[in-house]
Amino acid sequence: MPQINVGTTAVVVVPRVEGYLLDFLVQNVSANNVYLVESTSESTATGIKIVPSDFLNGEDWDKDIILIADGDSSDVRYIYRRKEKKTG
Repeated sequence: MPQINVGTTAVVVVPRVEGYLLDFLVQNVSANNVYLVESTSESTATGIKIVPSDFLNGEDWDKDIILIADGDSSDVRYIYRRKEKKTG
């Protein structure tokens, strides 16, 4: 599983691609809370909290996967799959 270091500034981990949806799993392997937020200008107060040693999974996500943490050097593992968005 790929790993990334997240800090107190929101970062796009997996960008959205037009015409595709994302299924994903994000695992927090740090001592800090990590949050899934909807834009890089958001703070931890508006995100979905992932506590230490926990994970979050999502299906049919049509946005970027953007993460931010309570503290610097917060290790996060993630995996994702893109699938074509069905129309009509």
